[in-house]
Amino acid sequence: MSSPKGVREYNRIRRYLERIYLYGFFSREDFARAKIGSVKDYDYGVKLIRSVFPETENAALWKDGRKYLRVQRQYALSGENRMADSYLLYAMDAEDELPTLLGMLSALSEGEKTVDDVCRDTAIHTQVSNDLQYHTVRRWLQSLEEYGYAVRAGRRYRLCENPLSGLSEREVWQLYCYVRFASGVTWPRVVGSFLLRTLERELFRRGQEPPAESPFLLRHSVNRSVFDEELLCRLMEAMGRHLTVELIREEDTLLVQPVALRVDGKLGRWYLLAKGDRPLLMRVSSIRDVKLREPLLPADWEVGVEECRASFAHSGFSGLLPEGGSATVRARLCFDGVPGRRTQFLRELRIGQVMSSEEGDVYQAEINDPVELIPFLRSYSPWISLEPGKHHIKEQIRSDLLKMRAYLTEGEAR
Repeated sequence: MSSPKGVREYNRIRRYLERIYLYGFFSREDFARAKIGSVKDYDYGVKLIRSVFPETENAALWKDGRKYLRVQRQYALSGENRMADSYLLYAMDAEDELPTLLGMLSALSEGEKTVDDVCRDTAIHTQVSNDLQYHTVRRWLQSLEEYGYAVRAGRRYRLCENPLSGLSEREVWQLYCYVRFASGVTWPRVVGSFLLRTLERELFRRGQEPPAESPFLLRHSVNRSVFDEELLCRLMEAMGRHLTVELIREEDTLLVQPVALRVDGKLGRWYLLAKGDRPLLMRVSSIRDVKLREPLLPADWEVGVEECRASFAHSGFSGLLPEGGSATVRARLCFDGVPGRRTQFLRELRIGQVMSSEEGDVYQAEINDPVELIPFLRSYSPWISLEPGKHHIKEQIRSDLLKMRAYLTEGEAR
């Protein structure tokens, strides 16, 4: 087994890790058939996954002479999505870089120091040549300042004070319980994972121990979007600074203006709305890497935003832009005797609105791709009456229900 090394290019193993974690039992041949990466990429990714998650060796399955990897899920620890920790992999090389960083922190803990002082003391702590350390120390001091670990006053650096020192033991414990729950079920999970470990260190410093099991026992939610988090943060940074980005995908590379992010709450998928040669809507999971490029003038930025807003104002998560424009979907609702169904209908409504009239409630939606509404409307087919329009939703739902009836009848006959 290889020794744990820092993962320099997380996106290189992201495609393998997410599929092994979500579905399990993927061999090299499985990935090759799915056209996911090369043999070299697979071998590199598996080597890192095994070194970071050594238990995958015990969880693996041998079948027909092939070894299928699997990352086991621990449902009792549902509030601590371990995959969030995988973003911490590429930060440090445990053999070379980590000792250097620890030496720097030890030097800064002694008081304010210049870069030369930190470089000298770090070399003493780590017993490494001063010449080899200087540029690394200077660059990492700037990073520590950027991330809030160190403060610079002129040419001198010092460690930041512990922000948790002012909290009582009860307050630290309550914050820990909340973060332990939220780090697994909210976004961004990378920040939650970092806070969780910071609080665990604070509890340890105070002589306390965290509980063996999470105070919140929830069934584990497999949310694939956790693997897209690094890309999401980079896209949000680009939008905040009005930067164009280069999107590297499996099939091509695009230079676009990122406009907005949408999340499908049911499936846990993130979507990017962007302006390239034309307005685009794509899954973030289809993007392998994001590189920040040149900024746009405020006026040019607003033009792209307005164009995307006009194009996708009547879209959910489909990027279809029909030539004839959006279609109007109307349906009369009849929830008499089942008021709970109406409440559920309103709760699940994502596109369109319900309008009340003398004739009763009417659902109406303007949408570019009417097919998006079929799963939603089909689940309420006994209580709705679709009106004719520039779509074929009624015919498609009828066809689906007839197939369902045929399958049920066939099952009863057996």
